[in-house]
Amino acid sequence: MPNRRLHAAAARLGSVPLFEGLYAGLAYEIADMPHTVALNDRSSFQSGTAYLAADTPLGVAYFGVGHANQGTTAVYLYLGKPF
Repeated sequence: MPNRRLHAAAARLGSVPLFEGLYAGLAYEIADMPHTVALNDRSSFQSGTAYLAADTPLGVAYFGVGHANQGTTAVYLYLGKPF
């Protein structure tokens, strides 16, 4: 079983016309997984994410960027009602 730690912070930035709330957040995760992946040469994996989000008349909107220590980067954009 991997050993995982997650640290996250989010803050409401305020309210502007057409938006019920505007938010920003950061997350950092580290996982100790030396034998979970075959041929793994790292003892731990680390990743971080930063995002902006807003409550809009069309649903939740958010934009974020994530990066992991393996050199992978992800950019995501979402608009709508989750689930």
